[in-house]
Amino acid sequence: QIGDRAGVGTTFNNIGGIYDSLGQYPKALEFFQQALAIRQQISDRSGVGESINNIGLIYSRLGQYPKALEFYQQALAIIKPIGERSGVGNTLNNIGFIYSHLGQYPKALEFYQQALAIREKIGDRSGVGESINNIGLIYSRLGQYPKALEFYQQALAIIKPIGDRSKEGTTLNNVGGTYYNLKQYVNAERNLLAAVEIWESLRPGLTDESKISIFDTQEFTYRLLQLALVAQQKTNQALEVAERGRAKAFIELLASRLSPDLQQQNLESLQKKFIINLEQIKQIARTQNASVVEYSIVSDEDLYIWVVQPTGKVEFRSIALKKSLNTSLAKLVTSSRESIGVRGRASIEIEPVDDTAEQKKQLQQLHKLLIDPIANLLPNDPNSHVIFIPQGELHTSIVFFDCVHSLE
Repeated sequence: QIGDRAGVGTTFNNIGGIYDSLGQYPKALEFFQQALAIRQQISDRSGVGESINNIGLIYSRLGQYPKALEFYQQALAIIKPIGERSGVGNTLNNIGFIYSHLGQYPKALEFYQQALAIREKIGDRSGVGESINNIGLIYSRLGQYPKALEFYQQALAIIKPIGDRSKEGTTLNNVGGTYYNLKQYVNAERNLLAAVEIWESLRPGLTDESKISIFDTQEFTYRLLQLALVAQQKTNQALEVAERGRAKAFIELLASRLSPDLQQQNLESLQKKFIINLEQIKQIARTQNASVVEYSIVSDEDLYIWVVQPTGKVEFRSIALKKSLNTSLAKLVTSSRESIGVRGRASIEIEPVDDTAEQKKQLQQLHKLLIDPIANLLPNDPNSHVIFIPQGELHTSIVFFDCVHSLE
């Protein structure tokens, strides 16, 4: 109303930032573009550079990396001449991120190093730690694990004293992953467990400075820690980690429906309620007089299965998915559901399907993968109880285990 064009542009930009944080990327793009139009009209060079960078960020979120790169390069050309060194460092880092996702690692390394040089000059300690971590990530992707480890350790030494818990957890995850690749499983376990403890201390729903959810990294940490433990034959500890990861995901889901204040107040009580140890799992099996079957998809190549019997005895099986499947597990589950006429994830109505041969083939393949490896551990009495605890895409397969079992 008062004609404050600069203020309008800033407010459009802020609204775009909120939609970005909410994951509503088309809406974010709409407001960032409106902010850009106003800033161009009033010749706000710094604001124009910021808006173009933000538009690139949204295209990056959407996985449209070439388009994101185009906008980042435009932003860099605008903000570099006007001396916006912090913005230049951030944009160089963003360009490095794009080249990394495009698999152009030497180019990514070049831009991460440029970002590091600027951040060091302006005393941006958090940014310096981030850049060093990113350089380590590139060396890791190039298979140069000792060099990657050197950079991760440098990053950790910078990030830890400034109290950036999110970045500390991410870097510990990367250190643990590098030790795993070096087959130093004890060191991998130690660092990954430290990362897990950080994830569980953070408020649910926390996002980092770039507004990217850290939960994908968190979930990866739990899975990688299971791999490191199983490599040491610590299968019972791996079961507890699988349960912790599952509980963390559930707490995140619950927290997403609470206000920030309630999230903080309820974090400790939620974790006490939902994170359970092996003895508690055994107690459930005993009190329910049931066999507890827990699945964990730890990678594209590995599926872990634990069976906790009413006696408290725990048995472990590891399934090599690539040897057992000629497709992904997710695709097999989807096609198996469709073969019996179950179309939607939440659907319990089954439509008639004519191709019974294909139905049988799909379900038997799923049975071979999920039930055959543990068949000798399951009770023979049809009245006995079995509690299945699935993960990820397996949530949609449990509903028709009875159908699968009848095809034996």
